[in-house]
Amino acid sequence: MGAINQEDTKNTLFGNCKNTSKEVIVPQQPQRLNETATGQKIAKYQNYDKVTALLTPEQKLGLDRVVKRIMKHRASALKGSADKERITANTLLRALIEHFLKSEPGKQMDVLACEEDVYKWITKLYEKE
Repeated sequence: MGAINQEDTKNTLFGNCKNTSKEVIVPQQPQRLNETATGQKIAKYQNYDKVTALLTPEQKLGLDRVVKRIMKHRASALKGSADKERITANTLLRALIEHFLKSEPGKQMDVLACEEDVYKWITKLYEKE
């Protein structure tokens, strides 16, 4: 097959197409989660999708209390360490969700009609651990 004659393609789908581009497209390297395309560091939380959870005042207070204990307990142990991250209620929720997602697959599924049923089901899942 020879070169395409531009006159032959004038009234076709490829009519008047000129290949003047000499640009070579190179696939980009996958971007690291903690860096922008320019290599600047970004906060870890900027890699997460935002989800809103409605909590009771007691649940929120309880989460905040646990976070405060964690932060207080580690304050002296990690003093001066560059690797420490701020622990928040979101950190605890992500860890709990991750643990749940790893342990849930293949477990017996109950018929769940309300939040109380979900609580009982999850309690039953973790009683066997």
